[in-house]
Amino acid sequence: MGWRQKFSHRIERVLSAYPEPGKARDAALALAYPLAAPWRDGPPYPYRVWRDEIARQLGIKPAVRAPRHATRCAYTLELFDQARCPLTIDLFA
Repeated sequence: MGWRQKFSHRIERVLSAYPEPGKARDAALALAYPLAAPWRDGPPYPYRVWRDEIARQLGIKPAVRAPRHATRCAYTLELFDQARCPLTIDLFA
């Protein structure tokens, strides 16, 4: 489970409790952060993911897209079978 999955439920609960933007919501989000803040010798990367997930749930940033996977023929021996992989170039024709 990555940082984004760990943080998403906690952020969702805070945003549902404080739907209106303001100091109260910002304070609640700051209190809900489960790790030490980067300015108190905490790791900076999880905090960046935390802030990014907040922006995504507020609609400021687009949702995270699933990583693109290579086509099946790109990493198997089917690369050389034109019937199964249309991306093959026939060098021996």
